Amino acid sequence: MIRAWHLDLMMIRQRMLLNLPISLVLCLWLGLQTQSPATVVAAALFMTYPMVGMQLGQYDELKGWKSYRMTLPLSRSDIVAGRYLTLLTLVIVGLLTAAVAVGLNIGIAAVAPGLGGPAGMMAAMCSADAVHAALLVGLAFLLVCTVMVCAMTILFYRFGATTATTMLPMLGVFAVLMVALFVGSLDESVVAAWSDGLLWLLSPERLALCCGICAALTVAIMAASAAICLRIYTRTEL
Repeated sequence: MIRAWHLDLMMIRQRMLLNLPISLVLCLWLGLQTQSPATVVAAALFMTYPMVGMQLGQYDELKGWKSYRMTLPLSRSDIVAGRYLTLLTLVIVGLLTAAVAVGLNIGIAAVAPGLGGPAGMMAAMCSADAVHAALLVGLAFLLVCTVMVCAMTILFYRFGATTATTMLPMLGVFAVLMVALFVGSLDESVVAAWSDGLLWLLSPERLALCCGICAALTVAIMAASAAICLRIYTRTEL
């Protein structure tokens, strides 16, 4: 499993080295423009986790890793477990990137409060409610991204990197962007109602419950997807 994980990391190392600085710059810009830690967290997770995770199957085909793995002393269960360990690594990297990005934005708000807009708006990023909202939105977004990534991983193991399975990740990204644009276009009354509902969830008990549910569902979806991929891969003739 560890050797398969190392092979996956070798495949995506160059992409990750490029993505991380771009993610941080994008998150800093979004933080200054939106004054919203939740937006920063969602952007950091999206750039690091699904954008790379959904392309692992394509890297297998393009670089010939699928055939190369079969020449190594690795079982198919090791290969699948290594792939999901890679996805878990991307989740951890995404969460760390989000934490660093939020910390940098809060630092900017403290040192130069007028840089991204009115001082009061940037200072709002430091509030407890803003940080709690970022945690809740981040875990909910992580759940959505896990559904996307795990579904695509199953398709790659079942059908390989065909034209359809290559295009489907782009459709997933497009759908997420459309939802974001739709939410951004809502009128003030709908946004106010959404804000009121979010504030209702931010009490410590409800926040802990919602975060626990999101985390548990994320783990369950990833485990179920790994089991399906293992079943498919062990029966696939290469």
